[in-house]
Amino acid sequence: GNMTASVQAIAMIFGQQGGVYTDVVLILSSIAITSTYILLFGRILIFVAQDRRLPASLTAVSHHGVPIKSILVQALIVAGVTVLSFVVVPTVFGIIANPNDLAVEIYNVMQAGTTVVWVCSIIQLFLYVLWLLFQRKYRSIISKGRHPLQRKLLITIALLGITSSLVGVWDTISSSWIPALLPDRRWTLLICGIILFSFLFGWLGSELPRTHALVGEQRRVNKRERILREELEASY
Repeated sequence: GNMTASVQAIAMIFGQQGGVYTDVVLILSSIAITSTYILLFGRILIFVAQDRRLPASLTAVSHHGVPIKSILVQALIVAGVTVLSFVVVPTVFGIIANPNDLAVEIYNVMQAGTTVVWVCSIIQLFLYVLWLLFQRKYRSIISKGRHPLQRKLLITIALLGITSSLVGVWDTISSSWIPALLPDRRWTLLICGIILFSFLFGWLGSELPRTHALVGEQRRVNKRERILREELEASY
C-alpha cells in the first residue's frame, strides 16, 4: 500500500535504520489515531443515545466520567468487523480466490465506502449552512451593514464544498482503486452496495431504538395516568 511504499522510499534514501524508525513512528501514530477515534466516537454515542437514537444504556458513565459501556460496544463492533473482513472471509473463500488479494479487495472496498459516507456527512454540513443562510430570521440578521458580503462568501464556499464533494464521491464510485483486481463496473456495484447497507443500517439502528424509547415513555405516562385515575376514584 501507500504506507509500505513510503517506508521503502525512506529506507532507500536514509538506509535500513531510517526505514525501521519510520515503521515505528507509523505504528505508534496508527495506535494513537485509533485510540483517539475510540474515545471521541464513544462520547458521540452518548449524545446519540441521549437523543433516543440508540439504547439509553449507552449513556452510562463511570464515576470518573468515562463512557466505558459505549467505548466497549464500539470497540467490539470494530473488532468484529475487522476479524470478519480480514480473517473469516479470506479463510472461508480462500479456496476460490487468493486470500491476500481478497483481503486487499475488502480493505479498499470498505475504505472507499466509508470515504463516500464520510463525504456525504460533509455535504450535509454545507447544505445546513445554505439552509441557515436562506432562513428568513437569519437572513434578516445578516442583511445589515457588512454582512451581505459575508453572506455571499458563505454561499460561494458552501457551493464549492458541495461541488467538490460530489466530484469526489463520483470519482470514488466510478473509478476502481485496484483495477488489476476489481474492474470499474464491479467496483461501482460493490461501493454502491456498501453505501446503501451503511445508510440502511444507520437508519434502522437509530430509528428502532428511538421508536422503542418513545413507546416506552408513552406506556409509562399511560400507566401513571391510570394510577392517578384509580386513586381519584378511590378517594371519591
